[in-house]
Amino acid sequence: MIDLAILPPWARVALVAVVAALCFAAGWMVEGWRKDVEISALKFEQQRQRGEALNAALLRLSAANKANEKLVADLAAADNARTQLAEEKNREIRRLSTGRRCLDAAVVRVLNADAAASLPPARSEPVPADAAFASDTDVALWARACRDRYDTCRGRLEAINTFYRDSHE
Repeated sequence: MIDLAILPPWARVALVAVVAALCFAAGWMVEGWRKDVEISALKFEQQRQRGEALNAALLRLSAANKANEKLVADLAAADNARTQLAEEKNREIRRLSTGRRCLDAAVVRVLNADAAASLPPARSEPVPADAAFASDTDVALWARACRDRYDTCRGRLEAINTFYRDSHE
């Protein structure tokens, strides 16, 4: 062992300072290692939470896609049923109506006139714009077509409502 008494006072101070510096450096290094391990653990936990969040989002997306596919299939089936029913109703309307005069030409022109320039033109009309009159058959077919379009719109809105209601449960 070294006898510190033989050293001059400045050397003893220097030796104590060196030992203190070495202890400080060792403590600094150990604290750095400890913080590195802590930071690595935090990063790992953050990545694990991101993975869980991503898996949960994928599960919600998958469930929403399945719900969407079912609703689209249901809408297609409802549209097909409405189309078939419309054909049957049109056949019965033609069979049961007499074709007698119902609306005069002036009324037909008013009904066929564009409501606003921004609206798209009708794809088909039961009565030509220059018709002399509309028969009871024409009016019945028009009313059936209106009801069918209303039912189609209502069905689609209900499907959208169902999709969003089910996705929040």
